[in-house]
Amino acid sequence: MTALYQLKIVLSGSKPLVWRRIVVYNSTSLSQLHEILQLTMGWYNQHTWSFEFEAGTYGQESDQLSLQGFVNEINESFQYIYDFGDHWQHKVTLEKIITKGQTTLPPYCLDGENACPPEDTGGIWGYAELLEAFEDDLHPQHQNALNQLGEDFDSSQFDLSEVNEALS
Repeated sequence: MTALYQLKIVLSGSKPLVWRRIVVYNSTSLSQLHEILQLTMGWYNQHTWSFEFEAGTYGQESDQLSLQGFVNEINESFQYIYDFGDHWQHKVTLEKIITKGQTTLPPYCLDGENACPPEDTGGIWGYAELLEAFEDDLHPQHQNALNQLGEDFDSSQFDLSEVNEALS
């Protein structure tokens, strides 16, 4: 039976905490879920990735594997790793199974907070250092941070309609 999964995605170690809440079909393949997470989190699909479940680790070759084959219980979670160099680790938790009453076709985003770190910023620690330099005009790396993030960067920015437009 096709059902919908409400998932919460948290970028592990992020400060401020970066998270999203999405709805997908339980039959979504792992490759499709990767693409959905890329759009939802604001990444650009430039690096390798994998999902880590109790049953094992699965990556690019997982076109035929569906989410429901690995996660079926409320509060079950797994890891999504993006960019093996920067090692962006996301905890993905199944919050709800929806079997009827939906009018919007998935995938779509329900909620979220804070901007996703830009690609190639050195992982969660590199991003934290970049934000520190960005926010401190006297920091020796302030200009570099401005160049990398852009003067208008706002780490608290999250645009739900923009994410849903990308997913549609």
